[in-house]
Amino acid sequence: MVTNLTSGINEQYKPLIKDLCLLPCFANRSINSVAVIDSGLSQSCFRVQVDEHQYFAKHITSGATEILANKLAADSDVAPKLVYAEGDWLISEFLSGELLENTQLSEDEQLTVILSLLTKCHRLPFSSSNLNSQIANSKSANTLVNHSASVLPRLEIEQIISQLFQELSSQQPDVLNQQISLTEVNRLMTTAESALQDLAQIRAEVRQSNEVFCHGDANFSNVIKLENSTTTDAVLRYQLIDFECACIAPIEYELGMLMAVNEIENSKIKWVIAQYSDQQSNQQYWQSISETYIDNQQGNHTEIVDNLEQMMTLSRNITTYRVTRYYALSLIINGLWYLSKYQYFQSEKYKELANKQFSLLVKQHPETNIVIK
Repeated sequence: MVTNLTSGINEQYKPLIKDLCLLPCFANRSINSVAVIDSGLSQSCFRVQVDEHQYFAKHITSGATEILANKLAADSDVAPKLVYAEGDWLISEFLSGELLENTQLSEDEQLTVILSLLTKCHRLPFSSSNLNSQIANSKSANTLVNHSASVLPRLEIEQIISQLFQELSSQQPDVLNQQISLTEVNRLMTTAESALQDLAQIRAEVRQSNEVFCHGDANFSNVIKLENSTTTDAVLRYQLIDFECACIAPIEYELGMLMAVNEIENSKIKWVIAQYSDQQSNQQYWQSISETYIDNQQGNHTEIVDNLEQMMTLSRNITTYRVTRYYALSLIINGLWYLSKYQYFQSEKYKELANKQFSLLVKQHPETNIVIK
């Protein structure tokens, strides 16, 4: 939902809007209006109207990491073009369109869209030398602060999970026990430790061969279908947004988190791997999606996903075993994160999201039977 500034605004946003209006990118320009975008779950975001132009402004906490990730993705036409980025602010072009989660596409079609975007992200360079070269040659380098000294962080999944459990244990026992029992927490920790041990052994065998530039939060709500797009290339009709969780990580982590955050059943892991793995077939699917949009205008909803097993082959490098472990860990991470938000805001929305993550986890690990009260 977007709330117009003239109709009243929450006090918490007023200092941010004041700072936003003073940014150099808006110097000597007349800002017509600033609207709050409150559809997200994390950072404060705004729509800024300057004359006939609209911009998306995000107040960020991840600093250079998110700026760098956005910049690389934007220069590869995966994300909106950046206008300005410095300190706590990231300004990009405002995209008019529909979130992928709100489209009429089926779950399979939504996954096809987002996986195609992710494969483009995963081809971006991320080594220090390649990354600095990429930034130096950036199309938008003249309008952005130089973050060439920054590098994208590598995924530290053990640290993330440990920190989430520490935050959970820091809660008052009487408050915590009203929401989740100590027995449930211990079972969750045991499951996480087991999956982490399996991954430690895997990493020793494959090293870093599958590490790529990951979006890290490939939620259907982080993809926008562009409004009135005239391109004939279906993949260019969509853009990724919100690179707050971007990192260098194994492809299997991206796929596991993709499934977890979109509440996809674990029975679909092989399908997701197959869909991701065969790039040539992905292009055929994009053509199918293009044709579907035309057919849908005439009321004919064409089946896109057909004879999948004949069109795709499983990658020798991306295994069900590894994706399954990352999927379980992603469910734990998301569940604990939503639980922490529920404890802080006492919003039923976060409780429902946490319970959904844990309900998916119990299907894979029956011993973790957790329900947030």
